[in-house]
Amino acid sequence: MKIAQFAAYGDPHAVVNCVDAPDPGEPEFDEVVVSIDAFPINPVDLLTIAGKYAARPDLPATPGSEGMGHVLARRLVRRSGRHR
Repeated sequence: MKIAQFAAYGDPHAVVNCVDAPDPGEPEFDEVVVSIDAFPINPVDLLTIAGKYAARPDLPATPGSEGMGHVLARRLVRRSGRHR
């Protein structure tokens, strides 16, 4: 799996890299695994990457807070077998 990630604040072209990320594995109860097909880059993302936004995430960080994708896996039953 690949993700966009930045480990320092600065010019987005210089600090954002496409890196390998671990497979998320099977979801836990009441979770889903989503494959992201597309996500927009918004002005707030660019400001965050540059370190000019009020909120500064811990680094390394992944930009973006919205996207479009499809569900790969979901878990609606507890491991004990009881339904929610």
